[in-house]
Amino acid sequence: LLMSLSMNIPRYIIEYEHGVRMLGFYAAISYIMIAGVMILSSAGQSAIPRLAEYANNHNYSAMKLLLIKLVMLAVGCGLLGWLISYCFGETLLLHIYGVEYVMYADELNWIMLAAGLNYIALFLWYALTVLKIYKIQFYIFTVDVVLILALSLLFVPEMGVMGAVLALIILMIFHVVVASMVIIKVILARQKEFNVNGYASV
Repeated sequence: LLMSLSMNIPRYIIEYEHGVRMLGFYAAISYIMIAGVMILSSAGQSAIPRLAEYANNHNYSAMKLLLIKLVMLAVGCGLLGWLISYCFGETLLLHIYGVEYVMYADELNWIMLAAGLNYIALFLWYALTVLKIYKIQFYIFTVDVVLILALSLLFVPEMGVMGAVLALIILMIFHVVVASMVIIKVILARQKEFNVNGYASV
């Protein structure tokens, strides 16, 4: 619920400040990011059983290696998406949506940066789940709602679609940084506990 709300708040602010026409432009270019998430989520979901097995068996070295591979996959897909957008963004928007959308080629470039960060965050959330770190996710997504609301109110009224994209990029940076810190801290603590006691608490 909180994740869905945080992703839709920029849309609400765009519609309120600039109307449904600009909302349509933002929704169209941001859907490209959502399509990428749907594709990469299948790779992440197929890796969940292995991540869970490594976590349950306290094989944190193998878990970290697999997670690094997933993150590299996310980075590679993000860079590829950005490169395609940078080189052929106007052409893609013209053929997919129409001539009116060509003016948002710059916004598409930036939203592909947000997409790459989102891909990384997606795999990190899978890792949080298999590590059975649940409560902190609620707090993080609560902060998400407050953060994206503040950023959208700050950027969208003057910058329109680009403001919403900028707010989204900052939100995704927050996701990646916080999730990475939590995962590293938990894995190091559980490795230490397992090495000392022969077990790791959940």
